[in-house]
Amino acid sequence: MTRQFIDLSKIPKAEARVLIAQDVLNQLNLKKIVATRGKYFEFKGGAFNDDDFLHEVIARSSCEVCALGSLYYSRVQLANETKCDVVQSSAYGHLINNSGTMDEDLLRYFDGEQLAEIESFFEGWSEALEFAYNNPDPEIRMRKIMQNIIDNNGDFKPELL
Repeated sequence: MTRQFIDLSKIPKAEARVLIAQDVLNQLNLKKIVATRGKYFEFKGGAFNDDDFLHEVIARSSCEVCALGSLYYSRVQLANETKCDVVQSSAYGHLINNSGTMDEDLLRYFDGEQLAEIESFFEGWSEALEFAYNNPDPEIRMRKIMQNIIDNNGDFKPELL
């Protein structure tokens, strides 16, 4: 069976955000991503080339991700347009930074304020301290954030958490 990918640029942004959030929940269920505070996007794995497709490489193992990392992971899984040249490798594994790569990509679907609020509520910063205190498990916080995006037709509404 051939995998079907979505050209997210051809659908309304709100619909793309819902599809991305739904895929995050699916990836959590499949244990392909692990909600992890303080890590944008990190994975272990074998060798790959810059011109390999990222979705194929990250499918080999689970990835530790924050809220933004989970959105990026799912966007990569849905659209299949990202190559591995965005990956930085170290002795400890492979990572993708937020500076440039993830932000630039996710800003095609989310506005900057939404992304900042999503990350703040996942990490438990500032106005999100009470939410994080009441939801100490990072996976539960991620699930609630993604469900909030789905329930609100692509908009993150933290006041409803």
